[in-house]
Amino acid sequence: MLNTLKQKLVQSGTHGGPDLEHSWSHQVRFDTAQIHLLKPGSLIEERVPSSYPCQLDAADFATNQAQASQLRRTLHPHITIASTLWQYRQPRWYKHRHEPFTLVTAIWGVEKLKRSLVEPTSTALAQYLKDDYQHHFNDQGGHNWQIRQKAIAYCATREYLSEPARVEAYYQQLVNGEANPAHLAQVLADYGDYIDSAVNADAAHVPTLFEEVTIGAMPWVRFEWGYHGFRPDNLYYASPLDTEHLLLLDFSFNRLLPDTDQYWLERAREDATKVVTGTTVQRLALPQD
Repeated sequence: MLNTLKQKLVQSGTHGGPDLEHSWSHQVRFDTAQIHLLKPGSLIEERVPSSYPCQLDAADFATNQAQASQLRRTLHPHITIASTLWQYRQPRWYKHRHEPFTLVTAIWGVEKLKRSLVEPTSTALAQYLKDDYQHHFNDQGGHNWQIRQKAIAYCATREYLSEPARVEAYYQQLVNGEANPAHLAQVLADYGDYIDSAVNADAAHVPTLFEEVTIGAMPWVRFEWGYHGFRPDNLYYASPLDTEHLLLLDFSFNRLLPDTDQYWLERAREDATKVVTGTTVQRLALPQD
C-alpha cells in the first residue's frame, strides 16, 4: 500500500517532457513527398532550421547516409532531418537530489529499405520490419546466430580448456560450414542445454509486436526495441514514403537513474504520440502505374 502511494506521488510530481508550446515547423521535400513536422523546443542549443536538410532525393543516400545501428535499426541507410531533446525530472523531495530520471532524444529521419515493399502501406511495412529483424538477428550470419556459433565453439573445444585460439578456429569452421558433422552433432547432444542458456543470456531481443496505428490521417507502424526486451530503449514510429523508403521517428530513452521507469515511461509514450501528431506527409504527385 505504501509503495503504491509512493509511486503515485512520484508520478504526479514528475515534471518535464517535450516543450510543445515552443515548437517550430520544418518541411523536407523527398522526391514526390513533402514531409511536414513540428519539432518541440529542445534542451540542447537550438539549431537554426536552415541547418537541417530541406530537400532530399534517393540519390542522397549514396553520399549523405549514416549507417543506422546494427542492432536497433539493422543497418538501414539513414539520413537525419531533425532532432530534439527533453527530460523528465523527479520531484524536488525525491531522494536523488533533483537528477533527471531520463533524457529523451527524438530524431526524425528517412531510411532506405533493403528490399522493396509490395505496396507502400503500413501493413506491408509492418511485415517487412518483422521479417527484417528476424533475418538480421536469427538467420545464418545474423547477430544471434553468431552468438550461438560462438557458444558451440566454446563447448566443442572444452577438451583443450576452450583456449581462445581454438575457440576462434572452430568458430570459423562453423561459419564456413567446415565443422565435422559427427563431432558437431555430439557437441550439440552433450552441451545443448548449456548452449541454449548461454544464447538466451547474451542474445538480442527481436521485436515481435508491430502495431499499425493511424494518428490524424497518417498511417504508422509503432514498435519498441530493447536489447533484452524487458524494457524499451527506443520507441519507433515508421511510415512508408514509397516502396523503397520509410519515414522514421525514433524516441531514444537515456536513463540517468535506474529502476525509475514506473515514474516516467508511460508519460513518455503518451508524449511521443503527441509529437507524432505534428508529422505528416503530403503527396505531390499521383502514383504511376
